[in-house]
Amino acid sequence: ELTPLAKEAQSVNTIYKKDGKAVGDNTDVNGFGHALKHINYNVQGKKVFILGAGGVVSSIILALKKAGASEIVLSNRTKEKAENLKKKYSYLKVVDWGDIPDSNMIINATSLGLKEDDEIKLNYADIGPNKLFYDVIYNPSETKFLSKAKQFGNQIENGKTMFAYQAQLAFEIWHGIKPAVDKKILKLLEND
Repeated sequence: ELTPLAKEAQSVNTIYKKDGKAVGDNTDVNGFGHALKHINYNVQGKKVFILGAGGVVSSIILALKKAGASEIVLSNRTKEKAENLKKKYSYLKVVDWGDIPDSNMIINATSLGLKEDDEIKLNYADIGPNKLFYDVIYNPSETKFLSKAKQFGNQIENGKTMFAYQAQLAFEIWHGIKPAVDKKILKLLEND
């Protein structure tokens, strides 16, 4: 059995037992939404560009749509994966890998950045300043994607708050207790 949110996201990351049945739920959608609120970023009416089409991307797309993003554009090295997500979310636009559409927020949802020598080839000067660069990776806390974006005058955020908030929601589902996500908890996720 799936919760309505897990059905809508077409993604499950939390399983629990209810009335003798296994239930699949999704805490990534609201975890990402809470992470944006945590940094006071209002996505309403904004254009968002997502790099990558991995497991968490469907949840991010849904969170962005629920928060009122005006446009969501996706690019993936394997275009077929991006096109498959477009079949699920008709409002999604897909562009070729390497194309960089005008946007207010750029999200790295690829695995590029996990290793020290990983790098996403972007022309940061052409993208310009005053955007939010968000990397779902939180270890390392500042990937090359984020550090280069910062050099060009952009706001940066890694995935630790999303991770903390989705964990908070999962913990509440499992135990009926909603732990705080505060500076102390977020400090535990820092590893530099």
